[in-house]
Amino acid sequence: MNDSGLAVAPLVRFYQVPLEHLLVVFDDLDLPLGTLRLRPEGGSSGHKGMRSIIEHRGTQNFRACASGIGRPPGRMGPCRLRVAGFLD
Repeated sequence: MNDSGLAVAPLVRFYQVPLEHLLVVFDDLDLPLGTLRLRPEGGSSGHKGMRSIIEHRGTQNFRACASGIGRPPGRMGPCRLRVAGFLD
């Protein structure tokens, strides 16, 4: 997922998707679970997948929706939360 730009950029080019029709949805540890934050454009906010998309598209001028997953409890790592956190 950290290299999302490798998939997104070629698909956008192949299907000739205008950037105003592109909406990237990504998880955000810093937002409470279930919270959505819409942005008309902007940077990666430290999200590696978003950074990859920006690098491969050569622009940050596309819409993005951050979906809050909250911070993992205790010493649980973020990857474990993403994989199993919603099933528990």
